Amino acid sequence: MHLSDTAFSSGLSIRPFDARLGAGGNNLYVVDAAIDAVTIFSVDGGTLTELASSPASLPAGATPFGIVVTKA
Repeated sequence: MHLSDTAFSSGLSIRPFDARLGAGGNNLYVVDAAIDAVTIFSVDGGTLTELASSPASLPAGATPFGIVVTKA
């Protein structure tokens, strides 16, 4: 299987540093430290597609360190 590169819509200098697959395996959440946001990708086999609502901004003053995904 060959996985291709997937670009972030928010640009090149975002410093993604932590990622977690959602509990259902359908979404990948990536912390974007430089812009204090979380980018969300849908997962389909080896293909990632960034959601239209992504990146999701974090509250003012947030300094993301990592990400935890739990079942709802």
